[in-house]
Amino acid sequence: MTPSPCPQTDAVARAARHGRLTADPVLAAHARACARCGEHLWLDELFAADARALRAAAPPEDPRLIWLRARLKGRDERTHRATWAIRTIEKIGIATGGAAAVILGARTWPRLGLAETTGLAGGLTHPGDPLAVLALATALALAATAFDFYDRWSKA
Repeated sequence: MTPSPCPQTDAVARAARHGRLTADPVLAAHARACARCGEHLWLDELFAADARALRAAAPPEDPRLIWLRARLKGRDERTHRATWAIRTIEKIGIATGGAAAVILGARTWPRLGLAETTGLAGGLTHPGDPLAVLALATALALAATAFDFYDRWSKA
């Protein structure tokens, strides 16, 4: 803007903002002749065009909706951080249980008496062997737990 002051700059700016500049021919003539008022009008028109373009491009969202999304996202992040240890221990427990079931199953396979149906060597040495029952129960519990937690793991 030019450094020379103009006493009518405020009146020209008010008239231009409210659309009354063309209604006052004296003020309009002054705005065309005065460099400071002309620059002020040019900037007002530039800012008004930018504002119209922004309003047409994207209407503003409801602030309540933006605030709600931010709160929900923050709560989800805090919950995720707070339950990290629990989720990690669950996964370690499932992995440990799976390893135990595989080891117990491998050790008790010959005792299950499935040699006739599977063609594998071995046989049931003691009917109702507690180790075989424990291995099968562990494997079933592990499978049930894995199916139960799968939904949670897939979202984490």
